[in-house]
Amino acid sequence: MNKVINFIKYFSLVVLSFFACKVNAGNGSPLAIPTIFSENMGTPSGTTAIGSNTFQNSATLTYSSGGAANPGDVRNTSASTTYTGASGGGNVWLTSTSGEYGFSIESINASTYNTLSLVFGYFKNSASAHCTLSVDFWNGTSWVNIANTSSALFNEAATAATGWYLSKTLSLPAAAQISGLKIRFIKTGTNAIRLDDVKLSGVLSTVPTAPTITGITAGNTQLSVAFTGGTNGGATITNYKYSTNNGSSYTACSPAQTTSPIVITGLSNGTSYNVAIKAVNSVGDGTASNIVAATPIAPSPVISSALTASGTYGQAFSYSIVASNSPTSYSSSTLPTGLSLDFTGTISGTPSVPGTYNVDITATNGSGSDTKTLVITIAKANQTISFGPLTTHYTTDAPFNLNATATSGLTVTYSSSNTGVATVLNNTITVGGAGTTII
Repeated sequence: MNKVINFIKYFSLVVLSFFACKVNAGNGSPLAIPTIFSENMGTPSGTTAIGSNTFQNSATLTYSSGGAANPGDVRNTSASTTYTGASGGGNVWLTSTSGEYGFSIESINASTYNTLSLVFGYFKNSASAHCTLSVDFWNGTSWVNIANTSSALFNEAATAATGWYLSKTLSLPAAAQISGLKIRFIKTGTNAIRLDDVKLSGVLSTVPTAPTITGITAGNTQLSVAFTGGTNGGATITNYKYSTNNGSSYTACSPAQTTSPIVITGLSNGTSYNVAIKAVNSVGDGTASNIVAATPIAPSPVISSALTASGTYGQAFSYSIVASNSPTSYSSSTLPTGLSLDFTGTISGTPSVPGTYNVDITATNGSGSDTKTLVITIAKANQTISFGPLTTHYTTDAPFNLNATATSGLTVTYSSSNTGVATVLNNTITVGGAGTTII
């Protein structure tokens, strides 16, 4: 029993210790948002130009007038007090002199943070009105306003007493989550303001979660990878990387790509690839997706050669089937007599029967085939028939043979224009009566 009691006491001590650590985390807040920077303006010995002052973060940040017509300056008078966290040292003075006066904190790296928020201490210099102030951020190309009205900037009424106060918490959009962020304060009008304890906070971003490959479409030496993205980890996804070797190595998309699908080129047809992708943000590479195997394939052939061809009886004939995407075989329907198709897609030979023929020709590869109809016209050959003159014959004459010849080598056929005078059978003519006939 004593052992059990000791165990329980020990366990209780561990639990209490654990929660004590949680309570103390983040300067007293169990869910404290990390501070990206806090600037107390240093400890100037007197009125000092912004460019000459040693600020709290001079080692890592830079400071300027923020492009204002006139710069503010840094002073050690009217040190900050009363609000929680008041540093009490130097402060930036934006004078009551009419016109534009500015102060900017620059070279801020907020690229690995999200949910950015800004708060600052300020000295209200008039008991009847607020200073006309604009707080802006630089998004990499231009200045963008965060807040520029009293209701958005200040907690106190315009008639609040002069003195130091803490501003409202200002939220910055995702466009501020960059390396090279600038935050500036621009005063216009004739009410002065002092600034101190500028604090920028944010939630530390994480790498993106895993995307999901939903399908891969195979193409000629390429794969088109469709996917749905995961979460961005709080920082904008700037690119994707892909792997074709089961996740052993990854290649960044070039140019950068942030939407589906990703087309992977330069692959070998017929080779299987194990594809994975991952998203990239300012924090780094995200978790890899599921792995999907796919094989690039050449597209089906497309016949592009002419679909008419002509030849002449008894003369050599040749026609080549032309098709894209590397056909591996060719075929055809019945060809004119005397012609044949070889493995290269060439129809050749010597046609022996004139006429017009509709021939289906097909080109095939591993992806499919294409069939089109080729019209082949075989014309009769030119020829000369030699047929000597016929002499006068009598009804008492015996039948006799005709001896016409053709240069084509074809058999000559005969006919009689008047069968009452003569008839023809094959090449034999028989006289049947008096008169004239044309043979």
